[in-house]
Amino acid sequence: MRDKGFQVGLLFNHLPELVYFATNLFASETDLLLKITQRAKKDPNITRDHQFFRKAANKELSAEELSNYLAPDNKELADLFDNLQKDYEVDVKHIGGWFILLSQVKGFKVNLKSRGEEKLINYLTFVEELCLLEYNFIKENQGKNNVDFSNQFLTTWLDCEPLSVIEPSKNNQAQYLISMVLHWAALFEKLLEIDYEDSEEGYRSIIAKSLPSISTKKEQHYFHPSTEVFITKVKDNFAEKHRPNKKYKWTEFYKDIAIAQLKDPSMTTPPLKPNDVRLISPETSAIKKQISRWREGSRLSIEHLKKYFIILNHEYDPKDVDFSLFSIELINLFTFIQKELLKDGTSPEVIVNCFARYEEYKNLVNKRFEYFQINSELVP
Repeated sequence: MRDKGFQVGLLFNHLPELVYFATNLFASETDLLLKITQRAKKDPNITRDHQFFRKAANKELSAEELSNYLAPDNKELADLFDNLQKDYEVDVKHIGGWFILLSQVKGFKVNLKSRGEEKLINYLTFVEELCLLEYNFIKENQGKNNVDFSNQFLTTWLDCEPLSVIEPSKNNQAQYLISMVLHWAALFEKLLEIDYEDSEEGYRSIIAKSLPSISTKKEQHYFHPSTEVFITKVKDNFAEKHRPNKKYKWTEFYKDIAIAQLKDPSMTTPPLKPNDVRLISPETSAIKKQISRWREGSRLSIEHLKKYFIILNHEYDPKDVDFSLFSIELINLFTFIQKELLKDGTSPEVIVNCFARYEEYKNLVNKRFEYFQINSELVP
């Protein structure tokens, strides 16, 4: 995750790489860049043999080289660069993760205007201002590497401990990284809260209930990543509603999932009748194996969410697209970060304590947006 085109800034540092790798869409940084290039240049025959990709693999690619290589042969991309420069008076020499987010927000706003979604448009304008804040920080700090300036920005806008001037420790680096992704999650959930505020049930956060934890059994300490915490919560909620007053085992959970799948018309054709003997003792080994992989930290997709967990209360609909389900990708991102930090030697206690601050970041985003709504100004 060291492509120089995006390894700048503090608020959205490495945004595209972290999101893409956490969702298993790309095998490596070079693979990510290759797919972006093939799409941008509309040429699926481009390979990694080009000098451009060799420089990227050696971490020698600058932001300017990235934009110069991608834009000239693609009118749409060139227009995107030009439009962003005209609309926001930005210079793509100071590109960073902010650019990817800003271009996405700009596209969302165009679609929302035709639907008259003023509340969402106003919130996306708030996110735009955060992107431009990051851009201006990168521009002012370009080539200076002013640690004091960076730390002032970090503590002011990310409410994070300053990084060590000499050599940040692993725990110090972990605190920053976790603070950054918690801020991203809080921004995304605020969008969902606004989008679903007029619905009957509103938006109920699954992220806040999926923070990592540590348990102790027979003097052994066990780390539970966000994906495992989420699945355990689903199991416990189902038991509370449908199996009260008894200890609900994982084997019973697997069985209930298997039964729901066998009775669902979109998953089993034809679906089994309630009195079918095959529902008495369904095969669950494949379900157990799959859920075990997720509990260990494998990616849990939206389709998996629908087929294994939502199906317990609602029929599976392959065509149904519920925007709120994209929260699962933030849980995947959390788990990805947790696994990487553990590999790097960060203590489980530091990881758990840092992620426990998620509500603080939700409150921070709420406070800033409320002020922005009234004053049209971004303040810490």
